[in-house]
This record gives sequence, structure tokens and C-alpha cells, in this order.
Amino acid sequence: GTQLEELTKRLLEKRGYRQVSTNLVGAGGTEIDISAEFALPGLSRENFVHVIGECKAYETPVVQPEWMKFLGKLYTLKVTRKKDVRGIFLALSGVNGNFNGAYEEFHEHDESIELVTGDRLVEQVITEFKLPPIQDFLSAVGRLTTDPIADISLGYYDSRSFWIAEFANDTFTVLSGDKLDQKPSSDVVELISAQLQAAVYRDLFLEGLANQRRNFAI
Repeated sequence: GTQLEELTKRLLEKRGYRQVSTNLVGAGGTEIDISAEFALPGLSRENFVHVIGECKAYETPVVQPEWMKFLGKLYTLKVTRKKDVRGIFLALSGVNGNFNGAYEEFHEHDESIELVTGDRLVEQVITEFKLPPIQDFLSAVGRLTTDPIADISLGYYDSRSFWIAEFANDTFTVLSGDKLDQKPSSDVVELISAQLQAAVYRDLFLEGLANQRRNFAI
């Protein structure tokens, strides 16, 4: 959850939002994951739109009660501040049918809340970190190994984003950078291994170098 909040903060700042803060506690102990301001230029002075965000990094789709809670936070701020307040709800694993239905009905009458799910966030992350598209990642892995890929994921940790390829033999590799030539840190490898049920990390660049040496020796 903290990683998603920091990622959201970075994306908002790049889009011109100001005073971006995370983990705020409002009146009555209300927790606000993200708070920011966006300036609307006027003739004599700037007008500010206040934005709050909810970040849910759940492994399963977010359910409708979470939507109702966020609506309550937004409504409270609108009443107490008497200003234009808007919301952003980020759901990494998407939302369930009831949540989506409630949001769509609300959105028909009020467009002050934006729902961002994992698929839309992926596009933002790839652009922000200048990662090559997934097709280039597949080509890069294919040049380094002939082992079939079982699954592909997009990862983010500590202000860095990377592609992850899982192989059928309980191993994985990680490539990042605009040329897909950067290796992950030991912390990232450890975290991914824990998420993938103790899968073993493979350094495909070292494997390729070893193969070249072996062929040269032969």
C-alpha cells in the first residue's frame, strides 16, 4: 500500500499537482491516503481544486463498502471546506461488480471522482519510467534464453519499475531501464521471490556470458 501511495504521489506531481501529501489524518481520525491541490488559473488570482485519493493494493478486487467509505470522506471535505473537492480511487486489482455498478451510476450524475484500476495504471507506469513495451521485453528475454515464459508482470518498488518474467521451472528474471539492460537490487529479488513462492532468480546476462565461454571452449 505504501508503495502505491508513493507511486501515485509521483504521478500526480509530474502532472502539475502541488502540495501532494500521503497518509494524512483528518477530523475524527479519518485517514486520507493522498491529498493534493491543482491550480486553475484565473484573471486576477489562482483558484485551487483540492484532490484526495484512496490507494488499494489488494490482491483481490475492491468491494463496494470501500466505495461508500470513500464517498463519505469526499462528502465530509466538501461540506467542511466548502470548496471544489475531487477524488481519485486507485484499485490495483480492480473492483468487483457491485463496486463498478455503484461507481458507474454515480459517474453519470457526478464526474468528480476518477476510478483508476491496474490496467490503466500500467500504462501510466510504463510511460513514467520509460520502460519499453511488453513486446520488446519478450524479444529481449528470447535473445537471452530459449526457456518458455509462463507469466509476465510489471513491478514497482522504491521509485523503480521493471518487467518480471516467470519460467515454468520455478525461476524468474527481472529487466529494467529504457534498454532493458539494468539488473535488480538484492532487495527487489528477495521481495519478488517471496511473492512468487520462493522462486529462484536467474541472471540471464550471466547465463548468456557463461554460454559464450562454454561455446568458445568447445
